[in-house]
Amino acid sequence: DDKLLLVQAEKDTSLRVTDREVSEALDQHIRQIRQQFPSQEEFERQLAQEGFTELKLRRKYKEEVKNQILKEKLVNARLRQVKLSNMEVREFHQIHKDSLPQRPESIRLAHLLVSLQPSEGTVEAIKSLAFRVLESARSGADFSELAAEYSHDPSSERGGDLGFFSPGDMVPEFELALSALKPGEISGLVKTQFGYHIIKLEQRAGEKVKARHILFMLRPSQEDERTALRLADSLYQLVQTGTDFSQLAREF
Repeated sequence: DDKLLLVQAEKDTSLRVTDREVSEALDQHIRQIRQQFPSQEEFERQLAQEGFTELKLRRKYKEEVKNQILKEKLVNARLRQVKLSNMEVREFHQIHKDSLPQRPESIRLAHLLVSLQPSEGTVEAIKSLAFRVLESARSGADFSELAAEYSHDPSSERGGDLGFFSPGDMVPEFELALSALKPGEISGLVKTQFGYHIIKLEQRAGEKVKARHILFMLRPSQEDERTALRLADSLYQLVQTGTDFSQLAREF
């Protein structure tokens, strides 16, 4: 029962779900929803019709995603406690082999992957916005309000508040930038695998620190998606007209 599993997971104090894990899972969840639409424009149009933005959609699914991660961690922790010997596995197979599914026939595939990445122009536009927000923050604008308006991280709901965390909880670039700050100070733009961050150190308590941040994720634009789609279509046409598949795979 899912509810019982969640209750047990919430009681297990050894299990912890970080904002980073939630953010990555939300990215994947939103990406899966977006893939059901023919284009980014159609996806956003449908969201608007239902009274949503992508940020509101992330907020809607945040708790559900967090609970799912928590339940998965509990299940994995329980599975690690299960010990089976090779003899027990062989005995089970011998007894139940007639009812076990047969291994399906193997097939060999080849594919061409057109990676969807933000273009240089898209990255520059995101970076330009991040610089403008940074300038506002350093000029005295309320950091919490800026985070709520601009940040792509789930912590935007709390004004970018990350709470207290320990060394090793964040990616190295983030922690390096934090180490140079005094309480109340704001970093420059910090580039990590997640995008550009603006970080404000709130408090130090021993090894633990409390901070807020604003995250600008490097997402492909609608034009980037159209460009990737045009490339994929042109490759398909080349394959259809007899161009060597393996050669295209090496080139693209």
